[in-house]
Amino acid sequence: MSDINEEVKKSLSAFEVQLCRSFTKIDVRGKRGRKVALLLTKEVESGINLMIKMKSDVGVHVENPYVFPAIGNGSVQNTRGPDAIRKHVRLCDIKCPAAIYSTNLRKHVATLKR
Repeated sequence: MSDINEEVKKSLSAFEVQLCRSFTKIDVRGKRGRKVALLLTKEVESGINLMIKMKSDVGVHVENPYVFPAIGNGSVQNTRGPDAIRKHVRLCDIKCPAAIYSTNLRKHVATLKR
């Protein structure tokens, strides 16, 4: 969590400022090396920290820096989310598999309310 930029803070309502304090923002590399902001709730952040802590217990190479690592054979690579989704969609024999891994589904999930 970081302090809100003062210029940005001036344009936010009190509620929006409070929301900013409720999430941890991390930047990940997106397409063409661009930064993509991710907002994590405390629960999600706690889960990610637990996964990182447990890496060595599940066979992840000690030098693998990824949150979602490839497992086994001393790999220091990451697991690609789209590849994992496609694999499991095939295993489930779904009628319309493209609907599961489409960009529209990702956008739909990203905007769902709890």
